[in-house]
Amino acid sequence: MPLGFFVPHPVRPPPPLWHPYRKQFLEFDHPGTNKNLQAWFILYIFKTMKPTGLLILSSFILAAAASAQSEAERNLKAFPPPEVGMTRHVLMLPPHNDEDSLRVELQIGKLVSTDPVNHYFFGGSLEAVRIEGWGFTRYVLEELGPMGGTLIGIDPDAPEVERFITLGGEIQLLRYNSRLPLVVYAPEGVEVRHRVWRADAEMKPVPEG
Repeated sequence: MPLGFFVPHPVRPPPPLWHPYRKQFLEFDHPGTNKNLQAWFILYIFKTMKPTGLLILSSFILAAAASAQSEAERNLKAFPPPEVGMTRHVLMLPPHNDEDSLRVELQIGKLVSTDPVNHYFFGGSLEAVRIEGWGFTRYVLEELGPMGGTLIGIDPDAPEVERFITLGGEIQLLRYNSRLPLVVYAPEGVEVRHRVWRADAEMKPVPEG
């Protein structure tokens, strides 16, 4: 609640206060404004507080900043840095009221110039690896394999298009958990994308057949 809320109006201006950084006295000619009163009050505290008090106040400020850090950001320390030739990709998911109804799809691949007709994919497998001592899971793609695709005949003069070619295989939907970072390790030069899937709120019955 603003400090000025407790100050009756009209009031006399606060006395001039020496500003230690500007090397001058500050005067407040409009005491009725919350901003001026708050500034005077803060400067007064720092001017009159003893070094021990300042140290305690600084500790409280640092503790408040640490508590503002999300649980997912704090848990990131469990995930090791990438090995040589690898890159660590970190996804911090925002909190959601119903995270059980959400899933995360990861798409891992590269931008490649191809024809606009055939379907292409990369070889490789994304492995779920348990982090010892933590119980968290990290996802590792050791190698992006060769690119394969369908063999549909095309016009040889058709211009190529740039497309994001991903790993082959079925889509993997991962649990949505805003309390943990979703961390993927992939070879350098490989791009990691994601999208969120949402389930319908209504459960519909399945008829007998």
